[in-house]
Amino acid sequence: MKKKNNYESIRVNVNLPKKLVDRVKEFADNLGVNYTTAYIMILNQNLDQSLYRQRLYLIKQFISERLILENNFSINKEDCFKIIKMIDEML
Repeated sequence: MKKKNNYESIRVNVNLPKKLVDRVKEFADNLGVNYTTAYIMILNQNLDQSLYRQRLYLIKQFISERLILENNFSINKEDCFKIIKMIDEML
């Protein structure tokens, strides 16, 4: 029995700069995947990265607010500042 895909495909037509298309083709060729797969991979990776950046920002805000609001923070304040600095570097 043939397994069905769990996704629906939609055709999208876009105009992209030639240099960008060339970069995607090179990316696909280096990985040995077709161009459609390369576009899907790149879009997924960047959308996920954007979501992670948003979450990191929220974590940073949460830690910063707790440091301001609570004097008896349950973990070392210096560790919190280190975490905030690391998050800033990632953003």
